[in-house]
Amino acid sequence: MSRRTFKSYSEEFKQEAVRLALESGKPKSAIAKDLDISPSLLYDWIKKYDEANAKGLTPAQLKDEKEELRRLKAELKDLKTENAILKKAAAYFARDQL
Repeated sequence: MSRRTFKSYSEEFKQEAVRLALESGKPKSAIAKDLDISPSLLYDWIKKYDEANAKGLTPAQLKDEKEELRRLKAELKDLKTENAILKKAAAYFARDQL
């Protein structure tokens, strides 16, 4: 069995492909064929760049923001758990002092 190798594309290539898809007026499938990429890959890039542009970010910055959001959500969950434990401990020790 042969293994598939995945080709890596530069950010410049991706940006140019998206620009062509959005500005040329040609069908996206034709542009993908001209660039020797799959149409689904081109659509994924367009979606990623549209999402990033809506926020005024590059896709790399958007990825960093998503990672930061994931990290902060995990930290918030840990802090809520810690807070709940401390509340229970405070109630337990306050009860012993009465």
